Amino acid sequence: DNAGELIIILISLAAGTLFHIPMAITAIQILAIDVIAEMFTITALGWDKAQHKLMQDMPRKLSDHIINRKAVREFIVFGLLSAALAYGNYLFFFARQGLSPMYIDTSSPVYAQATILTYLTLVLCQFMNLLLVRSDNHEKFFTSYLWSNKKLLAAFGLSFIAILNIIYNPLVQPYFNAGPLSGIDWLTAAAAAAVYLAIRLTKRHTRKFSRHNVIQLHHQVHGHASPARI
Repeated sequence: DNAGELIIILISLAAGTLFHIPMAITAIQILAIDVIAEMFTITALGWDKAQHKLMQDMPRKLSDHIINRKAVREFIVFGLLSAALAYGNYLFFFARQGLSPMYIDTSSPVYAQATILTYLTLVLCQFMNLLLVRSDNHEKFFTSYLWSNKKLLAAFGLSFIAILNIIYNPLVQPYFNAGPLSGIDWLTAAAAAAVYLAIRLTKRHTRKFSRHNVIQLHHQVHGHASPARI
């Protein structure tokens, strides 16, 4: 989840140096992603009995490392995907307003709206990631299993209440450099999250399809699997 935050900072620093475009997200907004937006959902997922049972049924091999090539590759690829979608939404916000993001006043309401839109887009992408973790070992994503954890659903509700307070509560907005978003802004953030989910599901389907073909080919070459020797 933190990969998208890290990469969007790097993209913003590069864009600021080359094109004088201010940071797409502020430090306090990044903190709000981890501490406010995701705190309830990650806690609920951590107490998910089904996930605990899954981990017990699939113990980690001693030869596996916590940091391996696959983990690093997914960290970079999925982080880059969410960061690119969020930063694209940041630039698209200015385009929709008929403004250039170059040399924009960082104390202006428009900048506050643009950065909080970046925040919202990252949060929604990370929510999609949490749902993918929840349904990782199921053939289909949209099943009743996905919504079977009532605590997780309640956690998403609490998270959205916190997010709405950050975006619209005039007493909270100044602390997060936030500005109110329009319905169009929410639609663009949701569209970015939908693209993120679609790409992730396509990759997962391809991975499972490839694995199925390898197993099927193995059975064709070697016949039915023989009983394990004791």
